[in-house]
Amino acid sequence: MAEPPPYQRPPQVFISFYGNESRDNFIKYLVWGLRDERVNVFVDRAEANRRDIRNISTKIEESNIAVVIFSKRYTESEMCLNELQKMYEHVEQSNLKVIPVFYDVSISGVKNLEDEFGNHFEELREKYANDPLKILKWEDSLSSIVERTGLTSEDHGTGLGLVRAIVTAVKSELMDSERQNITKGQVFVLASAAGFQFWLVSCTSFTVYGPNQTDDDLLINHQLVVKWLLIRLEKQVKKRKKQRQSTPLTVCVDCVMSWEGKQSLWA
Repeated sequence: MAEPPPYQRPPQVFISFYGNESRDNFIKYLVWGLRDERVNVFVDRAEANRRDIRNISTKIEESNIAVVIFSKRYTESEMCLNELQKMYEHVEQSNLKVIPVFYDVSISGVKNLEDEFGNHFEELREKYANDPLKILKWEDSLSSIVERTGLTSEDHGTGLGLVRAIVTAVKSELMDSERQNITKGQVFVLASAAGFQFWLVSCTSFTVYGPNQTDDDLLINHQLVVKWLLIRLEKQVKKRKKQRQSTPLTVCVDCVMSWEGKQSLWA
């Protein structure tokens, strides 16, 4: 079954995972689930490309959400830890939301660097004994990301149940962002329009009432105009929010036929 094409538009989700451990099934179905919801996903298909941290950093910067799949061998990969460090930097700047997923590992095991997850990290600690700053950055990134609300295979299993939970969490984050945020461009346009209307109505009121009206008359007129414009602006904002909330989710036409084939898997 061919994989649905990626959607080259935001919002983009970056998936960080240890390739050899979870690539074949879990990641494939996760990508399917997200793309069926028309979410543009970046997942590195070639292990060799993962060595290029500059390319990966660009993809993380472009993303709105990062999904981190913590698995037993995640800390075996320096690239995974470098990705995690980059995510942490963007989270600190409020430019990225991260959803940690604990795949066949416990939250406490990841947090305290225990079991196989911790053993692999200790191997890297020994390897970079002469570069304690690198280890410290990795530790800070781990401790910060792990503290965020995440999903566990203990609650949802390691199969499609966990996939569904991740897709739901990603959709919730994206919808919250759309409801709560009006883009800077929209604010600028609305403010500019309100300013122009204020100037236009002010000039009109001066012309209608004539140059003999008092300063108090002009002040009252301007206050009324400002109040009117604020009411108009508030109505426009509410209208935009209502339109977003009432807009139904659309389904990719190319995925409709393939969805029928997968329906039994998601039931």
